[in-house]
Amino acid sequence: PVGFSGDTIVTWESLAFQPQFTATASNIGYGWWSHDIGGHMFGYRNEELEARWYQLGAFSPINRLHSSNSPFSGKEPWNFNRDVSAAMVDALRLRHAMMPYLYTMNYRAAEAGRPLVEPMYWQNPDTPDAYEVPDEFRFGTELVVAPIVSPDDAAACRGRADAWLPQGEWFDFFDGRRYVSSDAAGRRLEVWRSLDRTPVFAKAGAIVPLQDVAESGEAINSIANPQALRVLVFPGADGSFVMREDRGTWCAPSADTAIAFTWGGADASPSAFTVAPVTGDTSAVPELRDWTVVFRGVAPVDAASGVRAWSGEAPVEATVAYDEATMSLTVSVTGISSAASLRIEIPGGLRIADNPVESDAMDLLLHAQMLYRTKELALQAVHKLGIGAIGALRTMNRGPRYANDFWITDMPDAVAGALEEILLRS
Repeated sequence: PVGFSGDTIVTWESLAFQPQFTATASNIGYGWWSHDIGGHMFGYRNEELEARWYQLGAFSPINRLHSSNSPFSGKEPWNFNRDVSAAMVDALRLRHAMMPYLYTMNYRAAEAGRPLVEPMYWQNPDTPDAYEVPDEFRFGTELVVAPIVSPDDAAACRGRADAWLPQGEWFDFFDGRRYVSSDAAGRRLEVWRSLDRTPVFAKAGAIVPLQDVAESGEAINSIANPQALRVLVFPGADGSFVMREDRGTWCAPSADTAIAFTWGGADASPSAFTVAPVTGDTSAVPELRDWTVVFRGVAPVDAASGVRAWSGEAPVEATVAYDEATMSLTVSVTGISSAASLRIEIPGGLRIADNPVESDAMDLLLHAQMLYRTKELALQAVHKLGIGAIGALRTMNRGPRYANDFWITDMPDAVAGALEEILLRS
């Protein structure tokens, strides 16, 4: 069924209502649900609110922007300041890029009755904490989303969401930071993100196929199945995914592409990414495809071990790059026949990257709106004590002892919470 949420007032309270509303609609069979992304009418203008709403829209069943007939309520990104506009554009482009993943998940919804958005307790019905995160939801088979639906803290310059991660290893979808949830009951935690980011987690072994979005021209709005694919792969476990495409006509047979990842990283055995030849309606997909495989959250590969690629039995040339900011190893191959297999192998195996605790703490403190002296003390504590710094953060509150005392310190609670997330991720 398709549902509509009605006229939505533009307020933080309205945004905060929507994640739980959408997830629990799945309980009664409404999995293909549309909200007024950005809000419809009345309420007030708040630029940060609009950016967060766009981010929720990117991870909603239907991403439908909405406005009323007013010269002041247009939701186009160019109506907002530079940082907010950039966050909006990033959210829209990500949604566009996710089409291969979304299309596959909608096949699952049609054939298996499993909606794109599910409450966390669907897969963990016997875990009490799964019921205590109403704003968090599963987004397809590979991802968990905990949208930020309240204003950013003025001191931390970040927004907060309360999350629960089921048992296992999880990785930030955007930058590959690793979170460990070792207990069978899962793990509760605060997650803090700046305006350009929303909390999205990929399970170990997750495979998320994306399309490369054109930068200009008619191809931007093409509905053809993509010739260039970008696949995000997350370490720590084996994974598999069957990407489903078709010719876009009613009851057309699907073209299925089986993708697999062999982790093999624990004992330095090879790690491998494989794509099987397309089965089903092979005419629905391009004859040749370019594949960019992004292993996110991994350490750099030793140059001596190399990266190898084959199409069928024939070796193919691969372009390899590493990005420290997202801890991502990217391997690109071009002109691969959809009728042939593809194998990308790292002979020495991949290794999960260490979380860059000190640099992440530095980035948080650099932008935090707080006393310089407290920033210095906090960074020193992180450097010297590591995770032990948690016990010291909230003790950094000391008022003046005499007139013109410049050694006052004050640790905002939100900044302490954001630092704790960094220190406790894994």
